[in-house]
Amino acid sequence: MFRVLFIISILSFNLYSQNIFNDFVNIYNRGGKSYKMSGTFTDIKDGKKTINNFDMIVGKDYKLMYLKDNKTLFLANKQGFFVQGEKQVSPLKISGSYVVTGAANMNDLMSINFTDDYKIEKEISSEEINLVKKNRSVPYAKAVLKKTSNGYNIDFFDNSGKALKRGIYKVNNNAFNDMEFYNLIINTNLSTVCHISSTEPSSSSSSYFRSENMKMLFSLFKD
Repeated sequence: MFRVLFIISILSFNLYSQNIFNDFVNIYNRGGKSYKMSGTFTDIKDGKKTINNFDMIVGKDYKLMYLKDNKTLFLANKQGFFVQGEKQVSPLKISGSYVVTGAANMNDLMSINFTDDYKIEKEISSEEINLVKKNRSVPYAKAVLKKTSNGYNIDFFDNSGKALKRGIYKVNNNAFNDMEFYNLIINTNLSTVCHISSTEPSSSSSSYFRSENMKMLFSLFKD
């Protein structure tokens, strides 16, 4: 009888942990639907704030962000992460190890597809699970996903267990419209806060969101 209860307990715990992961992924991917959004990125360094306005189109397998103030596109998809200025001839592929601030500092986090890139490694508690990467191209070997009172926190680690970055995702209307990102290596006094102020469905075809089309993708954000 004890063995049966023990097995049921383990199965229930694993199921609950899988639900935490699935619930996070579903909110993160916005149900797999495409949306066009507007908002702001605020870089905060030693108490000083720099605000960048952006428009963004997201789908299941891509995220395309347009920074209005410097007219720059950021594309994250299965090819990797790319940046292109309005006057550049072709996009530049950025490595996840390249350290910059603001939207670009989030390039590796933006490009993560949690369904394809991570799997549950261990259940720590009813509200915390360890993840391990299953995609070799992901820059972070491990992650810890925690369910909080208003959303989720994720800490990303390298193979040695050193903490690299932190993402704080706050749920509002079943979406992550307020997020905070911290670089835990370079400067713990530097953070980026993302606020999405408006969201509407997008009818853009996902086949267009490739690096070779970035010059053309600027037209999606013209007034």
